[in-house]
Amino acid sequence: MWRILINVVLAAQAVTAQFPFMNISLSWADRVDDLVGRLTLPDVMFQMAKGGAGPQGGPAPAIPRLGIEPWAWNTECLRGDANSGLATGFPQALGLAAAFK
Repeated sequence: MWRILINVVLAAQAVTAQFPFMNISLSWADRVDDLVGRLTLPDVMFQMAKGGAGPQGGPAPAIPRLGIEPWAWNTECLRGDANSGLATGFPQALGLAAAFK
């Protein structure tokens, strides 16, 4: 059991060390530039088209060569997690900002 856990941790460290965008000691701008520079046009298209929730969305596909797992981009909770049932929903940041113009 311990060998499996150690192998998983070592594999995760190998992927983390593999790409500069995963290096938290670099600046945000350097990490973003590195990641965006590694994405292909199909990567961007599928991330944008399939990232939302719902029957037509669903998590954005993984990008295994970059160590990126599937994820849903509409779960940022900036506006509250309105899809979790009885939860508080907050105005979108842009709408809130426009209210005070």
